[in-house]
Amino acid sequence: MTTTSATTTSATTSTALDVREMTLPPALVLELEVSAGPGPGAITAAMGKAFSTLMNVIQGHNLVAAGSPRAIYQSWDGSGTRFTAAIPILNAPTEVLEQEGVKVASIPEQQALRIIHRGSYQTLRDTYTQIEAWLRGKGAIRTQADWARYRPMWEEYVGDPATTPEPELVTRIFLPLR
Repeated sequence: MTTTSATTTSATTSTALDVREMTLPPALVLELEVSAGPGPGAITAAMGKAFSTLMNVIQGHNLVAAGSPRAIYQSWDGSGTRFTAAIPILNAPTEVLEQEGVKVASIPEQQALRIIHRGSYQTLRDTYTQIEAWLRGKGAIRTQADWARYRPMWEEYVGDPATTPEPELVTRIFLPLR
């Protein structure tokens, strides 16, 4: 595993990105494909509904969540965002899932860069700006199209935003390496 610390500076802030190259173990997940429109709060509303649906299936089938909820981003542009909401589970359900669109999937072992964002989800865009500057500085991306190499990227959400104070929220951002 490689650990990299990168400092990015803007006119008002200087923060270090916590970047690590990691081998992630395989995972079994319950997942639900989601589309969200471009409007303010559309992703938040879609995520809330999707994760609530997945938790209801976990509880209804006596499953055990085995990790943090994640949003696996497939595409994003001016018309909206497509992502898969997923929650790792310990074992596959023994009964047929009844909730439309929810399915069990296996995520294979993979190499990825992990970046830690601390604080409000509203400031995630600032962290992505820092990530992009860091990747540009390393020559890993030159244009917006180069982001395709890091898809599907995903975020894992540590802490429940309903009960965790914003400054204590942690989002792990993963960029797959090929």
